[in-house]
Amino acid sequence: MKQPAIPTHLYSCKGVAGIGFGLKETAGLLTTQPAWRVYVHKKIPVAELPLCAVIPENANGFPTDVIEISASVACHAKMPLPGMCIANSKGVPGTLGAYAWKKDTQEPVMLSNYHVLFGLGAAEGDTIWKVNTTESERQFSIAGKAELGRIGNIRHSGVNYYVDCAIASCHETPVIKTAHQPLTHSEAQPGETVYKYGASTGLTQGIVADASYPDIAAVESHSFDAQNQLLIRSNSSAPFSGSGDSGSIVLNAKKQAVGLLWGTNMRGEGIACPIAPVMFSMHISFEKPSAEGFLKKLLNRFTQKSD
Repeated sequence: MKQPAIPTHLYSCKGVAGIGFGLKETAGLLTTQPAWRVYVHKKIPVAELPLCAVIPENANGFPTDVIEISASVACHAKMPLPGMCIANSKGVPGTLGAYAWKKDTQEPVMLSNYHVLFGLGAAEGDTIWKVNTTESERQFSIAGKAELGRIGNIRHSGVNYYVDCAIASCHETPVIKTAHQPLTHSEAQPGETVYKYGASTGLTQGIVADASYPDIAAVESHSFDAQNQLLIRSNSSAPFSGSGDSGSIVLNAKKQAVGLLWGTNMRGEGIACPIAPVMFSMHISFEKPSAEGFLKKLLNRFTQKSD
């Protein structure tokens, strides 16, 4: 479903923190009803509100749903975790989400979050470590070097998005055998079933509750206005994400990347950047280049240097 025009007139109602479009909730459970999700810092009974602060039951052809919001916290952990765990040169751990390829050179890179690869002041060129944990010890091996990162708001295809993304070079040519490597990418839809594999909570499945979630991202000592994010509700009693899962790729049933997880909230819901703005910011693709295409790119680069 293509998102309809946001009913911006609702912002005139006192207390509205943001407006998203997704699924209506009843008694805390998701329904299949598309709705405007109107987020407020505190829900107040209608009888106690002045008329100007009452959210109408419908707007622009869809029902409204008033939901309390709280800032989401970037979900890196204090200690390295097992699984697909990586850590930057300052010891900030997270998840290696996926391999991707640079569009200009077709070189392979690792994709994760900015607050994972560049957290606590880590810099371009610093070592990224792969973390393996056994019953008796934790082992570190070089995974690559931090290359490029972006955190904050960007404009993509005429829309403002918050992104928290970064790439690192690969120490060795990746041999991809994981079932969680995306084949390509797509746009997430409200109500769509998605999953992720993270270093902390492993494989979890959820539902896209909101495809344009307005959030406040708390990263270290900074906060960001995080517009147009994906809000993902677990479809089980376990949370969708937790500390250490930052950088996980969110996939749909067709194994298409739809988001890059960066945080979690108090309800255990995952918060992810839509994948298209991430790919745009990092100039990457998930489609592995053919050998012929790689050689052609290499030849072009050699020719340019010779000129």
